Amino acid sequence: MPYSLPTWSIESLLAYIVGVDAGLGAEEETAPLACPFHELVPRCRGERDRRDDARYAAACCEAVQRVVDAQWDAQLGTISGTAYLAADKRDDQTPYVELFGAVKAADAQKYGAHKASVFGTDLIAKMRKLAHPALVSLVDPFETLNTRLEAAGQARENAERAEKVLGIDQDRLRLDIEKEVARAEVALLGMLVGRPGAKERVAAILSPERGPRRSKTEQTEPET
Repeated sequence: MPYSLPTWSIESLLAYIVGVDAGLGAEEETAPLACPFHELVPRCRGERDRRDDARYAAACCEAVQRVVDAQWDAQLGTISGTAYLAADKRDDQTPYVELFGAVKAADAQKYGAHKASVFGTDLIAKMRKLAHPALVSLVDPFETLNTRLEAAGQARENAERAEKVLGIDQDRLRLDIEKEVARAEVALLGMLVGRPGAKERVAAILSPERGPRRSKTEQTEPET
């Protein structure tokens, strides 16, 4: 019977091919069939390491974005508060109405990195145009944070995209393993044809569903 591998993690795939490699190598006559699986082991390890590197990269980018985002939110709050005070605490007066009349700072702080940086770029242009004395010193620091937020958001998107691409590579690896399993099954059945327990022996080597191990009691218990 052809063996189909479950949708396993890369660790489970690695454990499976290592087991098949060892099972085929357990007997001299079947040992030559182990070569393809032996060659798959470093490939599988490489895929696992690349996946881990991609995960770590994505986690690092997410952490950087969180930090920059928190700073961006705080600076935006400072700008909003300063503009509100400069407008005599009236949201329909200059400079507050020009800067936050359409979108309040509290709403912009809920945006994702890309949308927030677009909002920030527009806000910076408005602040420069107004050139209000109370806000002039806040423009450059906020522009720096806005640029960092945009870069952090893009880096996170790139890292997450790279991680998804690796999932496709792992699907290819699974298919390649299944092809080698099919070839090994045909070769084994031909090699062991007519021998008692041939199918069970093939299953012991290739089946992804491992049977229960015998306990020490079962192994040492005398037959009656």
